[in-house]
Amino acid sequence: MAGPPKTPSHLQLVRGNPSKRPINKKEPKPPSGVPPTPKYFDKRGKYWFKRMGEELNALGVMSTLDAKALEMLVEAYVEYRQHCETLDEEGYTYDVMSSMGDKLKKAHPAVAMKSDAWKRIRAMLSEFGMTPASRAKVTMNTPAEEDPFDGIQYAEQVVAGEIVACELVRLACQRFLNDLEHGPERGIYFIEDRAQHILDFYSFIPHVKGALAGKPIDLMPWHVFILINIFGFVIPLIDEQTGKEVVDEDGDVVFVRRFRTAYNEVARKNAKSTLSSGIGLYMTGADGEGGAEVYSAATTRDQARIVFEDAKNMLKKSKATLGRLFEFNKLAIYQERTASKFEPLSSDANNLDGLNIHCGIVDELHAHKTRDVWDVLETATGARLQSLLFGITTAGFNKEGICYELRDYGIKVLRGQVDDDSFFAIIYTLDKDDDPFDETVWQKANPGLGVCKRWDDLRRLAKKAKEQVSARINFFTKHMNIWVTAESSWMDMMKWDSAPELASQQELQTYPLWVGVDLANKIDICAAAKVWKQPDNGHVHADFKFWLPEDRLERCSKQMAELYRKWADMGHLTLTDGEVVDHAQIKEEIIEWVTGENLNELGFDPWSATQFSLSLAEEGLPLVEVAQTVRNFSESMKEIEALVYAGKFHHSQHPVMNWMMSNVTVKPDKNDNIFPNKSTPEAKIDGPVALFTGMSRLLVNGGSGGDFLSSLDPNEDLLFL
Repeated sequence: MAGPPKTPSHLQLVRGNPSKRPINKKEPKPPSGVPPTPKYFDKRGKYWFKRMGEELNALGVMSTLDAKALEMLVEAYVEYRQHCETLDEEGYTYDVMSSMGDKLKKAHPAVAMKSDAWKRIRAMLSEFGMTPASRAKVTMNTPAEEDPFDGIQYAEQVVAGEIVACELVRLACQRFLNDLEHGPERGIYFIEDRAQHILDFYSFIPHVKGALAGKPIDLMPWHVFILINIFGFVIPLIDEQTGKEVVDEDGDVVFVRRFRTAYNEVARKNAKSTLSSGIGLYMTGADGEGGAEVYSAATTRDQARIVFEDAKNMLKKSKATLGRLFEFNKLAIYQERTASKFEPLSSDANNLDGLNIHCGIVDELHAHKTRDVWDVLETATGARLQSLLFGITTAGFNKEGICYELRDYGIKVLRGQVDDDSFFAIIYTLDKDDDPFDETVWQKANPGLGVCKRWDDLRRLAKKAKEQVSARINFFTKHMNIWVTAESSWMDMMKWDSAPELASQQELQTYPLWVGVDLANKIDICAAAKVWKQPDNGHVHADFKFWLPEDRLERCSKQMAELYRKWADMGHLTLTDGEVVDHAQIKEEIIEWVTGENLNELGFDPWSATQFSLSLAEEGLPLVEVAQTVRNFSESMKEIEALVYAGKFHHSQHPVMNWMMSNVTVKPDKNDNIFPNKSTPEAKIDGPVALFTGMSRLLVNGGSGGDFLSSLDPNEDLLFL
């Protein structure tokens, strides 16, 4: 054909078509997608074939018919790199002796071979529009390429105090930096290419609302930080049959994403939909998952469609790039070549069963009054190797719901009270003593302030909230990301965690001992606490013991079941057989536990414990009924708090007790009396209740030795306080 080579139509679509020659609408259109990797390639060749193919496919200029052209490009590129390495090692010249005996410099043969490989690379790069000259007419307005380093730098600046951030964000950043350095010690690795891949995908995502609609998104550093956390960290895939690492056909270890659950809490108007909709599209068509099922879920169909509609509009406004990877209709976004789909899902739908979820996105999780939708999504991810549940929300009011439960769990992970390497959490909120009307703290809850959220608008809302009490709740929850409740956490866990160690067992046996027992109910955790008083200085020492029916693991959440099993494996929690607690087993273990001790009293709540107490009384243990009332617990709690703050409370750093102590909340009454409550239904406080019971008896009889029981006739009434 006469004339210069024609520009492929797919490149004209990407570049624009400034010439008057019309695009050939009848040009053959082979299926898009990355061709199969040639089997004869070595490991390096396979890597570059897959990487280049995916990048070209994301741009919309790759088809399955381009296999040979891509093969030639990769072949030349691998050869070029090999020659470069050879020359780096051996040098570009070497010495030879002439016939006259003179030393001469001669070019290394690899120099010519490197040059030849480069010419072939240049020729093939132009075919795919991968050189500056071949992209000279590109009219796409893409943002500057994001880099994982932006997220790393964000974490470093937050930890260093250079970026205004709350304690929980600092903890998330410190966790990230710690895992970068020490993660490999426990099998966690940060793969920069994986982090870069999700960022590259976002470079094609456009704004869909406001003045910037249609223009490419420029991710903010906090966006980058979240994305490289979720998609950059990996762990080896373990064969559950053999317990060994899974390897691919080349003998390389197969890695899967570390994080399976992600919780992001941030104030309104901070580009949450940018994050959630983009993740939904990526997990549908760019994560390499065959038959991916992605759902944006909510309590109502209209709410569920918000994230989905944003994702669909992203495709409409990027037809030349993302639009070539997906198709869509009113009900779904789909990708035919991978049989993947992205759909909205609501709790009122009749199709919640039978799902096989690769990614579930729950926007505004605080609005969920029950955990039904979350549980459906969580139980439907079991067949996927690297599924993701992503909850994103602002603060709310319902502290009994799934949102606050996940928030509470995430905080414990960030503070190191719970070990869970599969759970990612970042919470943008104010610190405890911050003034919500102080502008200098607003960025703690609004990381996008000044970029996607206007200062003047937030000032207007703050002024209104300051003047109108009725507007404060909305300002606090939606714009300062503060959960509005009358209850607050009781114990300062930093002080609790830094408590001095227990005395030796030999020394403790010389101290007077009180024991508190909380039997809760027969299908839940039971706890016992030893409380010793050191005679010479008034210090108090405490140790703890816990029991749980093993069948309870089948009825609690997945996260709690895993936590209970871990504690049981470590010897910190005893699992009893069956569906209910075995009181006979607990009785025998308590008797053994206190044998040899200077036991003064064993306090217990009489509710549902009559038979248990009688059986202990038969063994001659000194029992006292301690009802769980404000009268018995308020002073006990205040005394423990004062001892902890003064450094006079010693405990065994029992992990179950540490977790439970962090769950205790209080709501002082008008007389400043306090009583223990729990932050969420699954946030157990049985250990602290047992401790308060034992301390209550210590306060009553700790100063003398003759007012408490040394024996009890089971045929007589128990002492009731």
